[in-house]
Amino acid sequence: MATGSGPPDGIVALDEQSLLAAAAEAVGSGGADPARFSTAALGGDRWLEGFRLLLADLQDTARLNLMGRVLARVELLRSLVARARMCDAYRSHPEVADEKVEAPLFITGMGRSGTSITHELLGQDPNLRAPLTWELLFPGLPEGDPDTWRDGLIEAADAQHAFWDTVTPEYATMHENRADAPNECAMGLLAEFRSTTWGGAHAVPNYDAWLALGDPKPMFEFHTRLLQLLQYATGGPGGGPGSGSPRWVLKDPMHLARLPALFDRYPDARVVITHRDPVKVLPSVHNLMATLRWQRSDHVDAESLARLLGAAYPAMWNQVTEWRRSGAVPGDRIVDLHYSDLIADPLGAVADLYDALGMELRSGAGSAMARHLEVRPKDRHGVHSYSFDSLGLDPGRVRKEFQPYMDAYGVAPEQ
Repeated sequence: MATGSGPPDGIVALDEQSLLAAAAEAVGSGGADPARFSTAALGGDRWLEGFRLLLADLQDTARLNLMGRVLARVELLRSLVARARMCDAYRSHPEVADEKVEAPLFITGMGRSGTSITHELLGQDPNLRAPLTWELLFPGLPEGDPDTWRDGLIEAADAQHAFWDTVTPEYATMHENRADAPNECAMGLLAEFRSTTWGGAHAVPNYDAWLALGDPKPMFEFHTRLLQLLQYATGGPGGGPGSGSPRWVLKDPMHLARLPALFDRYPDARVVITHRDPVKVLPSVHNLMATLRWQRSDHVDAESLARLLGAAYPAMWNQVTEWRRSGAVPGDRIVDLHYSDLIADPLGAVADLYDALGMELRSGAGSAMARHLEVRPKDRHGVHSYSFDSLGLDPGRVRKEFQPYMDAYGVAPEQ
């Protein structure tokens, strides 16, 4: 029995041997030796450190209930299978590695600060290409008829996230994971077991610390390989099918804490950083993370989570500001976008953003963005209700901690 007072391990196994054996069977290896599968079919063993740390925390600290174990096993198996199919695609088509990922555009910032709507709007531009949820969850080359293959994966991705909404209906008011909608890089990095998504949904402190303090280079190496495969498989930017297609527009709050590594991997990248009043951000992020954890555990330490966020965000912003001040990251390749401007006039804010990036916003792209706003209005799934008072933090102290950030970037308090 794991130390977290959940169901017996044997009901829903989360051990390495069981997961690797099930993944081997899922990709058609039948009775393949799990040890061989882990090294040959999954591209070496560098990924294993994160995988094993994650499994240990899921067993020892996450305190998963039965639903939590079911969800974790499904997500772990899906990630192992995705990894195996990625590696198989590179073995069978080595030319995938020749794909060029050129001048990607990244959107980052604190969670709940407008990164998603910015990503969605820019993804409407025919000259830009955003990775979709189904592609990030199920990367690989088409099997059989491409349309049937794609439709099946879209259905599978929608079914998984619809189940989340069934378990916790309020989640739909916080974040949408439609299979055919853009999604963040962390979803694709699940298959490398270097994703902040694992820690967002589970209490996995040792894994989180390893991810935060470790070398981000392997993360971005895998990130490039993922984009190369998506390009080759679906005709995105680069030299595969559909060569000459649009450039990538990517999004993830996690990139904010890894800007030097991002620019090291993609020196021609441009980065958009969104800004919002932290007193609005903190309770929204906290509510989202706590809801995900309540899906999976009956023992969520909401107060500790609030304290962690309240300490981590100011430290991160101090680091980002210092990187920009010192030249550790190329300041001329970064553009700031304020949430207040985005909400007040989304299309106007995007037009200003294009000007700042030196990009042309063509009329067709602007019209597509306007249509997107009409058919997908804010709060269409209900209002996401949250309150700073529920965090157990002192608002005055939080304001003081974040004042250097707000002064540096001209962030005004929200009413």
